[in-house]
Amino acid sequence: MRSWLLVPAENEEQLEEASSSGADVVVLDLDQARSESARADGRERAADWMRNHREQVLQGQSFARWVRISPIESEHWREDLRAALAGAAEGIFLPAVPGPAYVQQLASEVYEVEQRCGIAHGATQIIPLIASRPQSVLSLSQFAENIQPRLGGFSWESAVLADAISARREHNSTGEWFGALAHTRAQIILLAKACGLLALESAQPATMPEDAFANLASAARADGFNGMFANSPAQVKAINAAFTPTESELARAQNVIAQFTSNPNAEHVRMGNRVLNRADLLRARQMLEAVNMGVG
Repeated sequence: MRSWLLVPAENEEQLEEASSSGADVVVLDLDQARSESARADGRERAADWMRNHREQVLQGQSFARWVRISPIESEHWREDLRAALAGAAEGIFLPAVPGPAYVQQLASEVYEVEQRCGIAHGATQIIPLIASRPQSVLSLSQFAENIQPRLGGFSWESAVLADAISARREHNSTGEWFGALAHTRAQIILLAKACGLLALESAQPATMPEDAFANLASAARADGFNGMFANSPAQVKAINAAFTPTESELARAQNVIAQFTSNPNAEHVRMGNRVLNRADLLRARQMLEAVNMGVG
């Protein structure tokens, strides 16, 4: 799934636009509301919107419905989670995650709420937003040592980390990632790939110039990310363009699968001058499954 569109759950106008944005995933944000009344309204709107769009199909393409809840250190996350699963969200984004214990805590709560909502056990995935503090960046390897069954991937928030380390810029003069942020970003890609999970690039301001954003989306794909957040429908097109597999990439994925199909018990196969393993097979299948679902 390429494009993950963030939408404030309490904003009725943006909710209406989201369903026709072309995003592969719509992420309803319950964490950014500025008042208690807006937060309660957002939860209600989110649950209703997800129910109404559970079987939504637009131009032959369906979009997934995820929810970003409040951090576990806040008092709001359990209510957010209940609203998300009342609408049968496919997944949950948990912000400000310093380590795997937070994912474990959320997973335990998800299990109980799934039961109460009549949702199949294990149906709800979790993607933590990690590396929000310098200490968290230095301990990212803990996630690889404790992979939770519900984990769908990893993502981060570059602006949050930049603020935490008092960085005055995220990119250099040519638009490339810079300094500690470039280091962190690389660590997240490596972590996700080591775990066989998705790596999602950080959101960027909706006000960013089109060409600059398109360059960042292309760089994210080239560096190994599987998808990217959009802060506005206008950014979705650039993300989809950057992350749509090329014909040669699809052909290679089919060849990888064919090699393992011919050698079903092999842990490694040779294709050209490369030796492939089961991780290569998993990535090839993920690519073709995404295309077959109509989401690139």
